[in-house]
Amino acid sequence: WCDGAEVGSLRGGRRALGDRHPGEFANENLALRPERTFYMTTDGFLDQSGGERGYGFGSARFAAMLREHARLPLAGQSAAFASTLAAYQGEYPQRDDITILSFRFS
Repeated sequence: WCDGAEVGSLRGGRRALGDRHPGEFANENLALRPERTFYMTTDGFLDQSGGERGYGFGSARFAAMLREHARLPLAGQSAAFASTLAAYQGEYPQRDDITILSFRFS
């Protein structure tokens, strides 16, 4: 989640959704505040190669992008994220699936 100033995160469990082995998923509780935008993402965005040296986008750059755009309408965030990724990616091929699900409560 991000409110434009702070970025918070919950790490996902190390289990696949289609895992056939018995086990438990952990439940987490978060305060649903109207100033927060919540994001669920695959690792594809963070792992995407780009920039001058072909490094992955990374979590620090991702958090900065969230802080910069968190207060925009969700459609505006989508366009800003796509533009940011395209600029960083440059001529590097897409390495993985890239999915971000964003939502907020009002």
